[in-house]
Parts: sequence; structure tokens; C-alpha cells
Amino acid sequence: MKKQLYLCCAALLLLQCACAAQVRQENINEHTLMPEGASVAGVNISRVRFGSARSSIAQALGDPVFTFVFPEEELKISAAELGIRYDIDATLTAVCHGEDCRYVSMIADETVLRARLSRIAAKYRTAAGDASVAIDRSSGQLFQYTPETVGREVALDALTDRIHQAMQAGEFRVTVPCTTIAPEVTVVDIQKTRQPVASFTTSFSSYPQNNANRIFNIKKAAKAIHGITLAPGEQFDCNAALGDRNAENGWREAAGIRNGAYVNEYGGGVCQVSSTLFNAVMMADLTVTERSPHSWPMGYIGIGRDATISTGGKNFRFVNSTESDIVIGAHVDESKMTLTCTIYGTPLPDGQKIKIRSEQTGSLEDAAEELVLDESLPYNTRIVERKARRGKTSRTYKEYYDAAGEFIRRVTVYEDTYRSIPARVLVSTDIYYS
Repeated sequence: MKKQLYLCCAALLLLQCACAAQVRQENINEHTLMPEGASVAGVNISRVRFGSARSSIAQALGDPVFTFVFPEEELKISAAELGIRYDIDATLTAVCHGEDCRYVSMIADETVLRARLSRIAAKYRTAAGDASVAIDRSSGQLFQYTPETVGREVALDALTDRIHQAMQAGEFRVTVPCTTIAPEVTVVDIQKTRQPVASFTTSFSSYPQNNANRIFNIKKAAKAIHGITLAPGEQFDCNAALGDRNAENGWREAAGIRNGAYVNEYGGGVCQVSSTLFNAVMMADLTVTERSPHSWPMGYIGIGRDATISTGGKNFRFVNSTESDIVIGAHVDESKMTLTCTIYGTPLPDGQKIKIRSEQTGSLEDAAEELVLDESLPYNTRIVERKARRGKTSRTYKEYYDAAGEFIRRVTVYEDTYRSIPARVLVSTDIYYS
């Protein structure tokens, strides 16, 4: 019973105190005189009426300006724009109640403050920029990279907290907290699919490969395929890439094989480009869809490793059988007189490398010579129009090696036959009918 009586008395006392405080608050109005000796924010308000004290302090304090400090610039915004103001009335009321208040506290309209800070955050947000790559087919630097850029985002919650801390401390300079926005694609990411997967080089320094017109055609063909990009599943067509080899398209006449003999033809020498590329393609483990050997092995490349092409005829084609883009590189070094073809893309799995090996596996019988009657020839005359060539057979392998250079396996990829070519001999009548 005593305990219940005690609680009732305590509750009654609290109610009386609250009513007294309310009375004290209600007794303060615009005409209330401030206490003797009162001073707030450096303004003497001793025996000044409440309303006048408010005006004097407001005039002295003004509308402060907050400075938002970014890494590259500063932004100044008035407190009023932010929904922040001095709570002068609360301070003067406390002074009237005998409290020693030298400084004026600040309060914020949280809705206005958040909205204004959100606009600041939106204005100063910078999106990340992804890296990109362009193919420059006209220069020695095939890949031109545009680096990625890191974005920036204002940490809105942290900025709001810093504003409140500044208000409490009477500070008006706030360093804006920011977080970075990472790009989705970096130069490093792109370079992972622009690695030199395989490269092969042939020389045209020796006769007859060093003919000036032939070198011109090699350079023209290399330029035509340099920088060609193939998406996964896309097919490369050598004849389509080079176009018809004729005078109208700017090709020059040089030695080429036709009907089992060397003849001058437009675009002579382009087969060295297709053959060099063929080897790089095999070393990159891409899928060859069309390829034919020459009539006989070439001097600039090993037996079984050539790929002949002709306008409107034989072609060299392959498919990008990887899961990422590949790019063809073709470079002519005129000082060394070499041609290099490179396949750029994603390296073979587990650091593997492929070597191409080929060997002659046999010889064919000589073909009987072809005698061609030429009645204009003098008695007992033989002119070899086309020399005989003994046919050969060959086998070409892919050899796979691991990252440490250890042999993994060998795969036969081609078994070629270079047919025997009969000599073609022009003879006089007496020989032909003998």
C-alpha cells in the first residue's frame, strides 16, 4: 500500500513540474526582457526584449555558407538552401531560464536537406568509362586502346552525417565523402583477348621470290588482310579479302603457277601470303575449311605447309572456332625481306603451344613427257616448253606442347600429293613421227 502511495505522489510531482515548465515557457514572449548581462554569439542582449534580441542575433549571424570540398573543386551553398537555420528562439528561451548559452545551435529541415544533398550527389556523380580498342590497319600499332576511367559517386548517407557534425561543431567546411565506381571493362580485360596466339614468318629474300613486282603484290595482299577481325564462328575467305587479281585492281604481274609451269600473272606471289597465314592459323588451332597445296612444293615454305589461291579458283578459308574475336596481323619487313602473319586472340588453354612439322613421305613415278608438234621448227629440234617435275607425297602434323614445353601429342592434319608433271616438249616433224 505504501509503495502504491509513493508512485502516485511521484507521478503527481512530475505532472506539477511539467505544468510549471509550460507556464514558464508560456510566460516568455516577444516583449520578455533578457537577463542582465546576457550575451549570445558576441551580441550584447542585456535587458533587451526577446524580439529585438532575436533580430540583433539574426543580423549578426546572417545566413552562413557551407563549402563542399571535392577533390577538384569547391561548391558553396547557403544554409538556407540546405534547409539549415539557427535555432535562435530556443537559445534565447534557454537564456531566459538562466542557462549560459554563448552560441546558437543549428537545426535542419531533414526533408529539404536530403533533397538538396541528393541533387548535389546527382550533379557530381561521374559514370565509369569502359576501355575500348580500335583496329588501326594503317600503322604498325594494330591495336589502339582507349583506357578505362574510374567513376565517382557521392556517399550520400556519410555526407548527411558530416553536415550534422559540422552543424554541431559550428563548422561550415565539409569534405565530401565519395566512393569510386569501377568500369566494367578495362584495357587489361581487352588485352586478354588480343594476345598473339600464333605467329609464322616466311622470307622472300632469295631468287625468284625477291622479284620487285612479286614483293609489291605480297605487300598489297598483306595490307588487305592486316587487321581483319573475325567474330566467333565467322569465316575468313582469302580470295574475297584480296579481291580479283587484275590490272584494274592495281596488281602487278609476277611469276605464278599455271598449268604446271611458271607464268607471269597479275597477283603473282600472293600465295606466299596465304601460305604464311595458313601456318599461323594451324598454330592457333583454328578450323581450316578450304586449303589446297600447289602443283609442287614451294621454296619459301616446307612441303605440306603451303596454301595456294587463284582468282576465281582455289581458295584458302578458315573459321574462327574460338569463343572470342580474333584479329589477323600481317607485317612485311622490307629490310629483312620477310612476311609475318599473326593471329591475335585468346591464348590456347593452359598455356599450350602448337608446332607444325611436315615431312616428305614418298616420291611418285615420272610422268611420260608430252610431245607437241611444231611444224615451224627446223629438222631435229626439241624445245622444252615445260620441264618435268617428279611428284611427291607429304604428311603434315600438329604437335601440342604444354606450358613447360613438354610434348603432349601429335595429330596428322594433312596428307598431300604433289602430282608428277610431265615435261612438255615442242618437237620438229621428223622427231614427232619417228
